Amino acid sequence: MKKILAATVAAVLIVLCAVPCMALSSPTPVQYYNVTTRSVGGGHAESNVAKAEVASGDSITFVAQETEAPFERWDITGDYEIVAGSLTATTLEVIPKSDLDVIAYFVDHGELPDDSKVDTSPTSPQTGDRTFGVLALAVMGASAVFIAAAIACKKRGKRC
Repeated sequence: MKKILAATVAAVLIVLCAVPCMALSSPTPVQYYNVTTRSVGGGHAESNVAKAEVASGDSITFVAQETEAPFERWDITGDYEIVAGSLTATTLEVIPKSDLDVIAYFVDHGELPDDSKVDTSPTSPQTGDRTFGVLALAVMGASAVFIAAAIACKKRGKRC
């Protein structure tokens, strides 16, 4: 009986330790991201924001102005989501999810653009790790199996 009670208490503690892992996160204050815009080649790039900070969830529009050479592509370092346009369009609207470094490339002296570097996906690459939630569910599942085994053992009257 003492073993079953100890096993049940241990299983309950394991389940209770796993519950905070799955709790909802607290609300966070508005985060601001720094955005820098540059151009390479014979053109100029600008954005629709007056300062280099953009609030989380706000969109920002970039415009490439061709002056001496045709526009080739945008190169963006950071996490973002494309709202309108593409990385090869002269106008691009994105929602930043981190600090961004945006470069507008223009074809210099009539050279053809290098298509191997163009990213045509509408979103930035996936980052982060989601295995923590799976681990919490696995611990809870193992606890349930342990409790069920202890109950079954007690009903049979066998010593476990």
